[in-house]
Amino acid sequence: IIRNMGPKKNKKKAEEETNEGDFNDRDEHARLDAERKEKLALIEKEEGDFNEYQQQRERLNYFWIVEKKELDRKRAELRNKEREQQDLEEKHQVKIKVEKQRLK
Repeated sequence: IIRNMGPKKNKKKAEEETNEGDFNDRDEHARLDAERKEKLALIEKEEGDFNEYQQQRERLNYFWIVEKKELDRKRAELRNKEREQQDLEEKHQVKIKVEKQRLK
């Protein structure tokens, strides 16, 4: 009796295929591990960049607040000087009128 069976696989050949699968799995694992490390490094860099951005933002905000207060102070000082100047001009005008009255 002749049976029609598929071609027989050699034990050695089957072993090589299994080893190739392990090798491919190891390569895939190594590639994924390298990709994971790369992504972690990128995340770390982005976190550092974000922290630096936040610090710069805080410094700018602080600078803005300080300079705005300084500007308000200078404006108030200018208003006071203008009032003082106006008062002096009014007093001067009054003195001129008094002197004119006295001379007549």
